[in-house]
Amino acid sequence: GRFWTDKYSGEHNVRVSKEGSVDSTEKVNFTPGGNYTFLLTREDKQYSIFNSGLFVYALGKEVTLGLVATLKLSILAFTVGIIIGLIMGIGRVSSNRIVRFCASIYVEGVRGLPLVLQILFVYYGMPYFVSQMLGMPIIINEFYAATIALSMNSGAYMAEIFKAGIEAIHKGQMEAARSVGMSYWQAMRFIILPQAFKIVLPALGNEFIALIKDSSIALVISYQEVTYWAKSVGYEYYNAFTPLVAAGCVYLIITIPLGKLVQYIEKRYSVSSPRKEGAGWLGKRRKVGGMGGEKEGTA
Repeated sequence: GRFWTDKYSGEHNVRVSKEGSVDSTEKVNFTPGGNYTFLLTREDKQYSIFNSGLFVYALGKEVTLGLVATLKLSILAFTVGIIIGLIMGIGRVSSNRIVRFCASIYVEGVRGLPLVLQILFVYYGMPYFVSQMLGMPIIINEFYAATIALSMNSGAYMAEIFKAGIEAIHKGQMEAARSVGMSYWQAMRFIILPQAFKIVLPALGNEFIALIKDSSIALVISYQEVTYWAKSVGYEYYNAFTPLVAAGCVYLIITIPLGKLVQYIEKRYSVSSPRKEGAGWLGKRRKVGGMGGEKEGTA
C-alpha cells in the first residue's frame, strides 16, 4: 500500500497490516509531504491444485450466469446461421455465374479468417467503419457483436453443408419438377430442399455443437458466457485450474447429450442403410387370410 503524510517528520517505527497478509514493522524517516510505499507478504497458506469448494462455487456461477448466456448466444447465432447458410448454399449451386461467384467469395472469405478476428472486427472495427462512413457514432454491445460474428462464420460452414445436401439429390428430380410446370424456385422449395434437409440434419446438429464450443471465443470481448466466469472466478481466488475444470464439465453436460442425439438422428434418417421392416407409423405388415388365399394387411 501507499502512505502520504504532511504531519510527521523524523524517524518513526511504522506497523502496517492487511487482512490475508503478514504484519510488517518498518523504521521510516519521514519528510513532510512525502509519499511512501510499504510492501507486505501474503500469509503462508497451503493451496491445492484442485479445490472442491471452489469447484462447486465456480460450477454454480458458470451454470446460473454463464450457461444461460452461452445457450442464448448459440441458439440465436445458429438460427441466423441457418438462414445465411441456406441462401449461400443455394447460391453455390446456382446456374447464374454472378450469384455463384458472390456466394463463393463469401464462403471462402469467411472460412479463411480466424473466428477471433471476425469477432474483434465486428466489435471494434465495424463501429469505427460505420461511424466514419455515416458521420455518427455507433456502439455494438458484446452480445450483438458475438451474435453477428458467429452467425456469419457458422453460415459459411452451413452453406457447404446445404450445398452438399442439394447436390446429393438426383438432378432428374429437378428436371421432372420442371417438366410438370414448376418453376425453379417451386421445385427447389417443394421437391429439393425437403429432401436435402433430411440429408443434412445430422451435419447441422454437429455444427450446432461446434457453435456452442466456439461461443467461448466471445470471451475476448468480455461477453459473460461460461469461460468468462471461469476466468473471473480464477482471478478472484488465485486458482485458475479448478474453475476451468468446472467450465469443461459444463460444456460436456451440454455437448455429450447433443452428440448422442445427433447420432440417433443420423441412424434414424440415414439414406445409406435400409429401413427395417415394420419401422415407421404403419407398423409391421403381416399376412392374413385362410386356406383360400393370402392378402396383406397392417398390424
